[in-house]
Amino acid sequence: PGLINLEDLLAKSRDLVDYYIVEFLNINAAGSDFRQLLKENFPESYAVVNDKGKFMSFVENTKKILIKSGVKVLQFVIHFPRCECLTLDSNNLKQKQL
Repeated sequence: PGLINLEDLLAKSRDLVDYYIVEFLNINAAGSDFRQLLKENFPESYAVVNDKGKFMSFVENTKKILIKSGVKVLQFVIHFPRCECLTLDSNNLKQKQL
């Protein structure tokens, strides 16, 4: 959260790609050094990824932006609170729990 501007990224790249693969950072697997770096340099982002409610709100908002943009998302992967893999597009929403 807050590390990229998703709408700007989509606008600049949509004509260059056929589809997107979106994977949220697995904060636990990233390690303690990364978590400390995130906490020190991006405290707002750190607060979101460490609060289940805030994180899930961020995930839902990201889904809405992607679907609204009309781009094809072949995979949409989250690792928290459980691992899930989705296929997103404006006509279709398929979900697999891993």
